Amino acid sequence: MATEILELVGQHVRSARAARHWTIRELAERSGVSVRFLVQLEAGRGNISVKRLADLARAFKIPTAELLKDDYPDAPRVVALLGLRGAGKTTIGKQLARRLRVRFVELDRQIEKAADMSLARSSRSTERTTTGGWSATRSRHSWPRSGRPQSGQWCSPPAEGSSNPPTRIRC
Repeated sequence: MATEILELVGQHVRSARAARHWTIRELAERSGVSVRFLVQLEAGRGNISVKRLADLARAFKIPTAELLKDDYPDAPRVVALLGLRGAGKTTIGKQLARRLRVRFVELDRQIEKAADMSLARSSRSTERTTTGGWSATRSRHSWPRSGRPQSGQWCSPPAEGSSNPPTRIRC
């Protein structure tokens, strides 16, 4: 664990320096940290003090925390959006992914590839077997038609035929 954080800080320092097209000597002059120590730090072997870390961040004109930021967590962050067709999951999902700076994956496409079948075709057969189909289900719930959901709106309806009540979102 200790080695990993040293390597992480070293990668961030090296990336920040390279982005500015600075040599190690230039960074040393701007930060007051020795060239020898910067070489060790960028190699993941320099155990830097908080003061020196702050000196480097000041030279880069970035928050000190940026040099400690873990861009490669052990487990990926996952957000799942569930809802009926046309409820806005893709639109909201893309916006959320952009804001969280994570990759957006539309599982419908992944499932279609794996099954070698269109979900639209699959859901049409399901729709015929349910009472009233998707449009009837949607009309039974107060769905947000545009913009962000409001407090207390139904945002997670139960599956067709389920006896579980819908979940209310608190915005």
